[in-house]
Amino acid sequence: MLFVGESGTAKSVAIQKYLGSLPVAENLILNVNFSSRTTSMDVQLTIEDSIEKRTKVWQSFDEYVVSSLHY
Repeated sequence: MLFVGESGTAKSVAIQKYLGSLPVAENLILNVNFSSRTTSMDVQLTIEDSIEKRTKVWQSFDEYVVSSLHY
């Protein structure tokens, strides 16, 4: 989904309000701010960095669960 419009027309507020109403257990939200200088590589690196951080958390959790089972 892409919202476009003049500066100050509450695009971000409308989107954040909607995303905030979604079930937290079923949705992960990543806010990415764009400017006229944002490149496609900037967007890709931001998304990849977020995914990598979240994946490490789950890998650590999985390793903890598995090690807890082997006592």
